[in-house]
Amino acid sequence: MRLLNSGLTGDAIAARLNLPAELQQEWYTQPFYGSLSFNSRAVYQYYMGWYDANPVHLAPMVPEEAGRKYVAAMGGAAHVLDLANAAFQAGDYAWAAELLNREVFADAQDVEAQSLLARCYDQLGWASENAVWRNNYLTGAKELRDGVPPALQQGGVPPLLDSLSTSDVFDVLATRLDDQKASGIVLKLEVIFPERGERTYVTVQNSVLIHRPGDAPGPVDATLTLSRANFLGRVLDGRPLPPNTASEGASTMGDMTVLDQLAGLLEAPKANFAIVSP
Repeated sequence: MRLLNSGLTGDAIAARLNLPAELQQEWYTQPFYGSLSFNSRAVYQYYMGWYDANPVHLAPMVPEEAGRKYVAAMGGAAHVLDLANAAFQAGDYAWAAELLNREVFADAQDVEAQSLLARCYDQLGWASENAVWRNNYLTGAKELRDGVPPALQQGGVPPLLDSLSTSDVFDVLATRLDDQKASGIVLKLEVIFPERGERTYVTVQNSVLIHRPGDAPGPVDATLTLSRANFLGRVLDGRPLPPNTASEGASTMGDMTVLDQLAGLLEAPKANFAIVSP
């Protein structure tokens, strides 16, 4: 906090902060998992947020755009690779990685830059006592060499939802709402899960899904009475409602197509995606 109040940013504090010499010798203060660098930046963010008060960081460019502009400013990809190779040979792997990261995001097809950046991450990982740093470096190197790993799960209803409260389930649905698809759409639903004795009022408006327990305060487009499992199977996986839903106390009042309309506004999260490449 003293350094923060002296005007240092989170990154500057992380680079400067050290334990007293006496504590540096103790086995239990070694950065096997956490580190002063990580923890000090977390403290900075807790008090100051992400913004370091430098206006250039108010609206940073996306990595691909920034990469193309940086590479062009440095004289093109060939020159960036020359600089990175020189830094690598000198053992300055962090600077080489900084240069190569720009080129990799500038040109996703530059195999030479990807290969050298992976070697930089190898070296940085092997030199890291901190297991978290090591794993991140080596995982980045693997992605650059082998691409994004295959997804462990695609689509369907995540088993984890079974253990969540209904309020949490609708929170999950809210995170999946595609704001572009939902633009201009207004939906009002009353959803009843008879096997749980729960009623939830759900609205979609202004590209946001909001829910609250209890009866709807006014008219709705539809009232849906069905099991939670069947509801989730329909909106998340597109499964038709089983033919025996009537025996489970299922019923609908109003426009049944609203359920499919809601399902069409939801987007499943990606189970895998690139981190160190575009």
